[in-house]
Amino acid sequence: MHSAARRGAGAVTLLAPGTLASPAATRPAATPASITFFVYYHSKDGPLVGIEGVRVSRVGSDGEAMLGTTDTAGRLIVGMTELRRPGSLALLFCGPKFAELCTAIRLDTDLLRGFEEWNVQLPPFELIDRVTIVPKRG
Repeated sequence: MHSAARRGAGAVTLLAPGTLASPAATRPAATPASITFFVYYHSKDGPLVGIEGVRVSRVGSDGEAMLGTTDTAGRLIVGMTELRRPGSLALLFCGPKFAELCTAIRLDTDLLRGFEEWNVQLPPFELIDRVTIVPKRG
């Protein structure tokens, strides 16, 4: 569901065989000041499609705080200070057509630590017919 670009602890440095890494190459990078969220869905043709107008909110002990909406490419940049506010519990990514249907990311874990980008899947709302005909047994 999610993929990302990461800096810092846990980053992998690829080296040519027989090459030694310099201390600077193996040192964790500084924590980024912000993170770019890309909110998308899978189109019927296969490629990813960024979703414009997704409302992104931080939810915590102080209630809900609107952080912004995604641009035409489905991106929104959020400062790390917003994500690390005391009492923060989750980010909500709510669709532009059905604001009650959201994808959430918990903020009370280290999941986003060190990431500069994070991809968020927000599937399109679809009506389905759950009527099934079950043959009579016996």
